[in-house]
Amino acid sequence: VNAWLPCSNIATLKNAPRAELNIVKRVRWAQCMKEKFGTDYLIADPSDRHAGLDGIGMFYREIAEKLGLSDVMDELIDEKLRAIDAETGRMTHEISQYRCLLVCNSISSAPGSIKRYVREFGLNIAAICIERGDADRAEVIPSEVNEGLLTRISDAAAVYAPDIRIVIDPDDSEVESLVKGIDVIVGSDKPIYEKYGTAVIPSSVLNFSLSYESYLRSYRRLLNCLIKASSHKDLILNRMPFTLSSYPRLETRSSHAARVMWEEMWLKRGRDQ
Repeated sequence: VNAWLPCSNIATLKNAPRAELNIVKRVRWAQCMKEKFGTDYLIADPSDRHAGLDGIGMFYREIAEKLGLSDVMDELIDEKLRAIDAETGRMTHEISQYRCLLVCNSISSAPGSIKRYVREFGLNIAAICIERGDADRAEVIPSEVNEGLLTRISDAAAVYAPDIRIVIDPDDSEVESLVKGIDVIVGSDKPIYEKYGTAVIPSSVLNFSLSYESYLRSYRRLLNCLIKASSHKDLILNRMPFTLSSYPRLETRSSHAARVMWEEMWLKRGRDQ
């Protein structure tokens, strides 16, 4: 790697055109460099196509194809996978001992989250909460698209976590019921989940990885968080009238009325036209 944008200094940036391949997340500047310098590029997609062990392998094979190294890449990948299997086997067994409530922050992200946590990290998911976004709740997303997403969630759960309870937009009482017998809540960055008296591990613990080393670091970090997980019942927010549906707004009569008005006027704009 001869340059990393946008973190490189000017001296390093001057060498950027000497690269044989640009690995990018946004295409526009890569297209400009290809037009000006003839440098080919590869779009990295760690959240979807290049996610997990299979995705990382695909990522390296695509790099090898671009650089004419395909004949040696498969052997290198197999060597890496053997080393990873030796370390993750033990960690997967330890991770599976913890019963978890998985929280997904949208309908669209839920199938990928279920697959990632179970298939890649061996998480023992006992139940799933799905928080719909404003567009979902306001029915801005076409019904046929929404139904397709719900089908994908059911299919993913059937493969990776069968016979579990899935709750969409749970209220406080439903979450309190779900966390009974749960060791940890995984996947939410909202502090309000601390109020249920169960340890919370945010989604930020698991970085999207484009290397086997980064993948292993995420594995170790998840196991370490599970081992050290502890609840925080003494947080100030636990003494305030927050609810899961209103957070981070206090659930008062006026704030609730303002929220309803906003949804009617803004989220549903244009639907009657």
